Amino acid sequence: MRTDELIALLAKTPRPVPPLGWTAMLTLLVAAITALNVAILGFRPDIAAPPLSMALKSALLLALLVLAGMTLAHAARPIATVHRTPALAFAGVLAAAVAWEWTHVPAAEIVHFFFLPNFPFCLGAVTIYGALAAGALTWLMRYYAPADTAKAATNLGLAAAAAGAVGYSVHCPVDSPTFVVIAYGCPVAWVALTARALLTRHIRW
Repeated sequence: MRTDELIALLAKTPRPVPPLGWTAMLTLLVAAITALNVAILGFRPDIAAPPLSMALKSALLLALLVLAGMTLAHAARPIATVHRTPALAFAGVLAAAVAWEWTHVPAAEIVHFFFLPNFPFCLGAVTIYGALAAGALTWLMRYYAPADTAKAATNLGLAAAAAGAVGYSVHCPVDSPTFVVIAYGCPVAWVALTARALLTRHIRW
């Protein structure tokens, strides 16, 4: 077979078509995690008349999920791309929320949240939900051809944990920005790092 014939044959080779896009998959994961979380743990006590602080927490976690989803979609491409502006903007908003809290809320009240059962429970729940979501995203990633599998696996873990955080947040009654950064941020970080360590070889096309 001549070289040009081989190239033509390879060009005609069908590629796997992803059954879902990243937005659809993350939306389904959040819905499934939320439903599972509500079935097991229930809603937070004040869900019928949610305070403004809950809206802020939900906005921060949803922003993280959207950002993680965008980053994951870029990382899944055969050609690597980098977009740091949204991440920097999100970090700035998060820092501003924490700074406002520490200048308007007594430090003892903020620290008190970390001695409640909600803290270790939040760490565990977001980790478990994130791990479950990572399995579904790993399956979907195998339909893609990421340029950098380590980066793709890291972003996969980040998006999975973010979906878990959003799903769990409807149960957690603590809305402190500092609590959100630590209690939700730690599971997101270690799910992302674990995904990088364990899933890189499983998402090669």
